[in-house]
Amino acid sequence: MEAVWSFREKTGTLGNFLENRFEAICRWQEAKGSRHATDDDFHESGGKVDINSITPEEVLEQANRIFAPYKLKFAAPLSWFAIWRSEHIHSVMGAFGLNASILDSANLAWKMGLCARGLAKTEVLVPTYEQERRRHAVRIIQTSGAYLRFVCNSTIPVVDLDGIGTARRSDEDEEETPPVKYDPMELDSEGKWEETDKQFLARFFARNGPFLLGIDSPYADTVVSPPRTILQKAHPPVEVKNGVRAPNPRVCFDSGKTGYLYDKMVGADVFNIVLFGSDLLGPVRQRLAEFSKALGPKGFFRKYGGPERFRIIVVAKGVPFETHARMEGDELAALQEQAIVLSDDRSPDEDAHTTYGINHAYGAVVIVRPDLWVGNSFFPDEVDNMERYFQAFLLPVAMQGKDKMTNGVNGYH
Repeated sequence: MEAVWSFREKTGTLGNFLENRFEAICRWQEAKGSRHATDDDFHESGGKVDINSITPEEVLEQANRIFAPYKLKFAAPLSWFAIWRSEHIHSVMGAFGLNASILDSANLAWKMGLCARGLAKTEVLVPTYEQERRRHAVRIIQTSGAYLRFVCNSTIPVVDLDGIGTARRSDEDEEETPPVKYDPMELDSEGKWEETDKQFLARFFARNGPFLLGIDSPYADTVVSPPRTILQKAHPPVEVKNGVRAPNPRVCFDSGKTGYLYDKMVGADVFNIVLFGSDLLGPVRQRLAEFSKALGPKGFFRKYGGPERFRIIVVAKGVPFETHARMEGDELAALQEQAIVLSDDRSPDEDAHTTYGINHAYGAVVIVRPDLWVGNSFFPDEVDNMERYFQAFLLPVAMQGKDKMTNGVNGYH
């Protein structure tokens, strides 16, 4: 391992960490008969590995040497592609490299999966990947760049990417999201280095604290996380906005087990339709009854795939025996048949209804995408609006699979 550590002491930047590590291990293995021991190009280049010549098998082999005694293996042929080189362009601040790659994969995989099987409109759904993730990537570059310039006291300006796929969301004010830039010439105009450094750090972490923790990355307005309508802005079903990571409150599964909402949101191609039903009584019950009707043969639920495409989760106030008893009744029969019922039995200041900002008189429906980002929210009886939301990018069952990955070109809308 002497060769592995030697390059770390000599490398001036973190940008080529993985590539250098791979080269170092190759040199270390040269005497052991690896392909690099007989590779003339490898020797002529002074031991530099052509990054494009590295095979998945070699990546796995070297990764297992790095992580020994733990053992890695590929889950599928494409399971390795997204995170290779993820650490080449960002600083270590915020662990942006790997985190961004994971978010990229989570955002893209379910979209490609639906389109590849002919279940969604390719020309509508696939472009949302760039629309959503580019905005996040630009902020990473600006945040990482500003901090590196502060550390290095550099006067090189951070690249200005505003306006290149970074349009503000409809619910953002310009004053809410100004980039924090470091300009030592401007900050040091009075010769107060210590004070200006403190000022920069105060502004930087106040602006980027949640982003560095990975909990503040709202996506741009797209068809899968659209901006709220005028009516929704005036009377929002929930306080949680579209296009943000869905909150994950603790809930009760049954009389002997509790957990988190995410524990029930499994599946890479399933939309989670979460109904917040308060106590399941009074006016909110009438709204839930309208939603229950939409689960029938002519509703959006069956039209776009039924239980294979949607998971219904009812979150209701009370303890398990109360919530299950209140789900009884003909008006909620279809809902009871399809839904996973969870009890929101925590105190009012920390329960799931409060976390999402639910009005108990109305209840709410929150559509959580397969990547666990909020797609849209409605009141439970707004089933026509729910159908319009899914209609924008999903194909009805009658048209699914007719022309995989090219359905939009042939006019399936």
